[in-house]
Amino acid sequence: MIAGLKTTKYDDEKAVVAGMIWSEFGKQVTVKLCKRLGKQATDRTQNLLVTLSSADDAAFLIQNARMLRQSTNSLVRSTIYINADLTPAEALAAYEARCARRLRRANIQAKRAQSGTAEWMATGESTSHLRSNLTDAAVATASMAPADMPATTTSEITTSTIVPPSQLDPMTLSFTPQVVSAAQRNSAE
Repeated sequence: MIAGLKTTKYDDEKAVVAGMIWSEFGKQVTVKLCKRLGKQATDRTQNLLVTLSSADDAAFLIQNARMLRQSTNSLVRSTIYINADLTPAEALAAYEARCARRLRRANIQAKRAQSGTAEWMATGESTSHLRSNLTDAAVATASMAPADMPATTTSEITTSTIVPPSQLDPMTLSFTPQVVSAAQRNSAE
């Protein structure tokens, strides 16, 4: 299945697909059939169902489809995608697997950010992933700030010096951040 390949003035879409595969992957394939799916609409491109002469060629294209993102052709790089032709059940299973993978990745990043914050609070050392997490948090916090409060830009945050709480003068600051673990927070409730 090829998405984003626009309809051309040429009648032979098989030759267009074979040429695109040759130019992007350097692989000569024999295209047996090309069929546009769905109804023709002026505002979107119909997906193209492509049947190749060999299952090995199809597997090669699906496995190397990400190479299109590094194409020298900007149109191919930004609009053309190659995917397997999945049944509705297979597509749903793949979608659920992607959602689960994103959730696991988000949980891992949250744990790393929390452990990085705890490490910073204890040692005063900043880590690179902590600095990017602080920047993201500052951007989110800045969007929630009152209108009369001066805005802080991301570049100001990344270039500022981070001082651990143990070095702050408690007489000059009204707030000293504290790290509370999940167990401490749950026991307080």
